[in-house]
Amino acid sequence: MTGKAVIDASRGRGLEGLADWMKVKLKNPDGVVALLDPALASGPELPMVALATMCEVADGCIQENARDRPNMLEVVRALTGVLQFCE
Repeated sequence: MTGKAVIDASRGRGLEGLADWMKVKLKNPDGVVALLDPALASGPELPMVALATMCEVADGCIQENARDRPNMLEVVRALTGVLQFCE
């Protein structure tokens, strides 16, 4: 979804890790656009509902407490739903 490196010191102190950087971006509606891999942004237009679902899944997957994260079945089901919006 991001095309970004997992660790990148240029993101700033405390944001070197991709998950930390994403948490900040997901809090701001305008920041969601910064999450997109440029290849996705320049490709076919993604419906906003698909983008929102992908962001929700990503946000769930980076929760600090493992109990708060979705299991793989939940991730697959959510992303399968995204594919329906893109067809």
